[in-house]
Amino acid sequence: MNRLKRHIPCLLLLLLLTGCVSGETPFLKAPELENPPEKILPLRFFIPSTLTPVTYAYTEEEESQINRLDLLFFRRDSLGREYYYRHLPLTSLVAESYNSFMANVNMESIGQRLVVVANMGGFFTAAEEEELRQDSIEGDLDKAALLNRIRYAFSGSWPAEGFPMYGESGWIDAKEQSLQEIKMTRAVCRIDLTEDFHAADRHIDSVYVFYACDRGYVAPAFDADGNALSTPHVPADAKPLGKPLAYPFIDNAGESLASMEREIYLPETDRQGALPMTVVLRIGDKGGRGHYYHLDLKKEDGTELPLLRNYRYRIHVTGFSGEGYASAQEAAEVSEQAKAETEVDAKELGIDYWVFNNDYRLGYSAEDITFNADGSWPDKLPADSYYRLQVYAEYPEWTVSWTKELAAWAQVGTSTAPGTFSLRFPNTQYDLPIRVDANPSSAARNCILHVSSGSLAFDFVISQKGMKN
Repeated sequence: MNRLKRHIPCLLLLLLLTGCVSGETPFLKAPELENPPEKILPLRFFIPSTLTPVTYAYTEEEESQINRLDLLFFRRDSLGREYYYRHLPLTSLVAESYNSFMANVNMESIGQRLVVVANMGGFFTAAEEEELRQDSIEGDLDKAALLNRIRYAFSGSWPAEGFPMYGESGWIDAKEQSLQEIKMTRAVCRIDLTEDFHAADRHIDSVYVFYACDRGYVAPAFDADGNALSTPHVPADAKPLGKPLAYPFIDNAGESLASMEREIYLPETDRQGALPMTVVLRIGDKGGRGHYYHLDLKKEDGTELPLLRNYRYRIHVTGFSGEGYASAQEAAEVSEQAKAETEVDAKELGIDYWVFNNDYRLGYSAEDITFNADGSWPDKLPADSYYRLQVYAEYPEWTVSWTKELAAWAQVGTSTAPGTFSLRFPNTQYDLPIRVDANPSSAARNCILHVSSGSLAFDFVISQKGMKN
């Protein structure tokens, strides 16, 4: 059994590459490769997902939907260089769940790699694509440079067809017949907000985003060895949007929210130079009056926090200073006199860890948690709140168990005893609520939560600090 850590990724948009290569290339010398035999290879496309929404914006299903897929095939020449040679649109997808799809792909029995683009319309003409293919075959255009030709535009809203996504297989051996799983990652980031200052007479009623990037690449940046980089990949000709994006901090009934999730999705950006993406909050009172506050998005060292694709930025607004500005524009341009006080949690979207066999997978959101001595945990929830471990059991009906007695000071729900829960399509994710008692000792302690489903299992480590740690 293998175990993988999945880094999930922001939203990516698709460009269609049409046409088929004909004739032999100067790099493939073996005559038997000119017309290799074909095979049917089963593929699974999986989009990691997270928590359920609390507002009227995107649902979890909409955030993960795929309405169009295009496969770009890459071969290797005699020097080991990968070049583009074929495009195949996928027209028949079978939904296993809202974020998992299966397809049987007719492939040549030759070593190759697949790049997958989702949810975009045509982007090259037939003549442009043929020119790109020839440049790639002749060595004048490498894989990363070709993928940089595939871009999307952003004007403030996203198309109904779904977010742009990108995925890539490993190298597929010529003799391989087993299931290939391709993780699709979104080419955009998500910003969620939580109001944590609990003022009786004042609350956030609107959120504004200034200077969002107007375009992005479908694929991430790559290093010289072809590995994806965790840095913003922004087109050189990208510009800030000319007007701010406004998001009401209310629910469907017009009531004030404690938090807002799945409403703000933006292209990635380094937030430097001409693209200083800025968030402004309008904080109002019961009389309908309001002032505007600059929201700082900075790292611990004081530098600007970049926005990365497929990341969720959860911003906890803990207070505000100053009297505020009279306009959102003024608050966007000046921050020192009135600003919102924040804590920012940034992590990649989705289930991060997996155990799997040839047919099924069991996913979980973390390997361990360390509670404070009083029973609270790092996200600063009170001691009587539960930490929730997300468990994803794939297909189509599973019973998941925790099969070992926990320590007396740790509980799943309200019990230390073993237990079970069932998952059935389309509800394939479950949150295990975990809490601990206060630790009266100065010594740290830990125990193991063992979770299994069929032949798949993982151990989750529950740790707690001592009183003086």
